[in-house]
Amino acid sequence: MTEKIAQRISNYLVSIQVASADNREIIAYGLFHILSSGIQIIILIATAWLFKNSLQILTFTLCFTSLKCYAGGVHARKHWSCLITFTVMAQTICLLCRCFPQNMALYFAIPVSALTLVLVVWKAPVTHPNNPKPKRKRKRYRKLAILIATMQLVFTTIICIFFPVGIGIIFSGTLGELSAAITLILPMPPVRKEIT
Repeated sequence: MTEKIAQRISNYLVSIQVASADNREIIAYGLFHILSSGIQIIILIATAWLFKNSLQILTFTLCFTSLKCYAGGVHARKHWSCLITFTVMAQTICLLCRCFPQNMALYFAIPVSALTLVLVVWKAPVTHPNNPKPKRKRKRYRKLAILIATMQLVFTTIICIFFPVGIGIIFSGTLGELSAAITLILPMPPVRKEIT
């Protein structure tokens, strides 16, 4: 449905001569990603409001996406399956963080963050067949992924030592970074070949 809306908008822009016909597919592609990202944000905000865990979702999302962006890993085949998987995973982890005892979370947050750093140093970046990266870009992404995982470990340690009241929120963040790191070691699904 989002693809059809993006296609209609790009056709309209071409028909009123705001864009050239040569750029129709590029505009539709960009609009599709803008619309689907907007829908994903709305769904995350709505579910966070529904479950009353906005700070945990925000922390989880920031930690997960900042690391996943550069570390790579397994991707869903379709955008909607990615959206649904991420939303369910984020909400489940954030709801479980509420049940986890605060004093125990203090002892788990730093080791989980350290484990994430180890996984990132060991495997990152993992490129996906749909988005291969040149060697120079892979080196840059590796450095950035390690930097982000290191910064997350440092921030987690500082918060655990000096601000233990915020451990519930930071624990959802450490589980977010661990979730991103786990996608590095999961096997890649086979790439479907197009039938011509």
